[in-house]
Amino acid sequence: MTYNFNLLDKQKIKLGYNERMYRYIVNKVMRYGQGKAFYYFQRGMTLYIKENNNKKGLIGCEIGVHRGVNSEVMLKSLPIKKLYCIDPYTDFSEETNNKISHKTIHFKNEAVKRLSKYGDKVKFIFKPSEDVYNNFEDNYFNFVYIDGNHDLIDVDIKNYYPKTKWILGGHDFHSSKLNVVNGVIDFSNKYNFKLFGGRDGDWWIVKEK
Repeated sequence: MTYNFNLLDKQKIKLGYNERMYRYIVNKVMRYGQGKAFYYFQRGMTLYIKENNNKKGLIGCEIGVHRGVNSEVMLKSLPIKKLYCIDPYTDFSEETNNKISHKTIHFKNEAVKRLSKYGDKVKFIFKPSEDVYNNFEDNYFNFVYIDGNHDLIDVDIKNYYPKTKWILGGHDFHSSKLNVVNGVIDFSNKYNFKLFGGRDGDWWIVKEK
């Protein structure tokens, strides 16, 4: 399901019943299915690319890789030539005193192991996204998917929109992540972009081809 946000009102972004049920079911299946069922749960932006793409050899980027689950779904679903996986794998909480927790190290190792079978198709960059965006030319990526530090959503959108020639989007566009909602809506309103949304709280902006 894809929908357009005709009225970009920050106060009116709420999870509908279908969206809540979808998220509930996905979380349950992934928890009790030991991670095997995620192949069947393509997020909204991935479905949109799959349905509207007519090119081979896509170059993509995911900011915020976590366990590598969504990266693998995209690699399985789309004709990707190269996927840049950007994640510093650091803990953002002040309680950690900038030390990397064992849990974060586990996520990093899991992502590397999960995506290793894709060989040269995957390029990990273990640095903050704001430190590496200038490594890429404008319009380098066919798509960029943002799911990193939500406090930096404004920065990632600003930095990576010029690097994207088709679709810029991301995750967690719902009422429990208002910093994401605010950043996405402010950017869309400022430049009068049409904003799309889809299942699992995805949002995306489509640039002219």
